[in-house]
Amino acid sequence: MRVYVDLSFCNPIAIHNTRLLFAYAHMLPPVPRISAVPLPTALILLVKMWAKGRGIADASNGGLSSYAYSLLVIRFLQSELGLQLPNLQHNAGEWGKKGNLKGSAGVFLVPSVSSSDPFHVSCQNAYFEHPLWGKNEAIVPQERKMNEAMDAAESETEFDEIVSAGLFGWGPAGGKGKCESAFITPESVTPSLSVLFCRFFLFVSREFDWGARVICIRSGG
Repeated sequence: MRVYVDLSFCNPIAIHNTRLLFAYAHMLPPVPRISAVPLPTALILLVKMWAKGRGIADASNGGLSSYAYSLLVIRFLQSELGLQLPNLQHNAGEWGKKGNLKGSAGVFLVPSVSSSDPFHVSCQNAYFEHPLWGKNEAIVPQERKMNEAMDAAESETEFDEIVSAGLFGWGPAGGKGKCESAFITPESVTPSLSVLFCRFFLFVSREFDWGARVICIRSGG
């Protein structure tokens, strides 16, 4: 079995980006009568499997990357009536104010290394806030050891193990709630996975204006 991974060196913004996608992917309850996988996660995996089966999931060959498909699905769920995932970055409006480097309301700057120029380091705003887990937090060197110990000592659920192992202390295992309270429950009845799969293609093929807009989960573009 082949396992594909992305490697990133000296670029901590990638960890915060993973946290953000993880938060979005676990915001809705699991797929009814299918598995314990949260609905956004299941839809993202289904779309990626479809794209891979048709040979359009490789950015190096002209297709979209796995990350791009994740953004497409999240943006679709943000706009889908009855679900409408909230914008976790909506309070990041302070971004852009000069001299605001210590992180006041809505600003959490993290160094980011440019792929084209490894000697150029800029700062990216990594602020977001989950309605139940709280605000994104800084990563300190000792968190990895603490979480490994926590994972070994109190692995209450598989969900908690994933958070503490992969997100370095942020999320339910970091003390911001438990697995059973981690989901946002829509007011209406959640559509089936098959219905959302079909609605996704309708969204990207007919409803989204590709000539005038770009996909952006932060601004709702």
